[in-house]
Amino acid sequence: MISLFLNSRKRTDLLSQLFDSIRRTTKSLDDIEVLIRIDHDDEDSIAFSHLDHGFNTRFIVGDRPTSLLKSYNELVSQTVGDYIFVLNDDAHILTKNWDEKLLFVDHNEIWYISTLCNSIDKARHKQYSSFPLLTRAAYEALEYFMLEDLVGLGGDVHLWRIFNEVKRIVHIGISLDHVKHRTVDSVVNTDEVALEMRANTQQFYLDPWEIDISSEVDRVDKKLHV
Repeated sequence: MISLFLNSRKRTDLLSQLFDSIRRTTKSLDDIEVLIRIDHDDEDSIAFSHLDHGFNTRFIVGDRPTSLLKSYNELVSQTVGDYIFVLNDDAHILTKNWDEKLLFVDHNEIWYISTLCNSIDKARHKQYSSFPLLTRAAYEALEYFMLEDLVGLGGDVHLWRIFNEVKRIVHIGISLDHVKHRTVDSVVNTDEVALEMRANTQQFYLDPWEIDISSEVDRVDKKLHV
């Protein structure tokens, strides 16, 4: 089983396109679950949640989260998959039979599974993934999916730094199209949802490249050497 998860707000057109990409590229739709957190005041997304999407979807309705990454961790705590895959509603999976590629990675082992995307605004270098996967073993070793202190942006960088330090990163050739991050113009001239999330992140900003990761590295490393 593979668990995909994301937050979405007032973007049913993008969410529909993401779901289309999942249907086109997934070899075994019976072996995935998709968890989507939506807000109780988002009537369009709630209506969308009642449609038949052709695969196992779970929409979790609640108050609008103040921390995107806290919401991620709450979603992941409800997953059952052997592999855990974070997405955005403005992402499309491009790689045909991407789920079959995961069979080459033992979910009982600790692995960060790198993906590729076309995000124009990735910081410093492009080694980290905007949309990584963790094996269940990696998630349980780290004890969370992304660091909640970062609130909105930077969780992908922080996560990569941990697993890069313990040398548990694998590349298997899964690619995504990050629709609203294809060009500088699309990043700058974005929608209200993205602007509000960025403002919230800036208010509580921490540099994901500078945060001490030693405790997380020690925790994962101990699991690797049990």
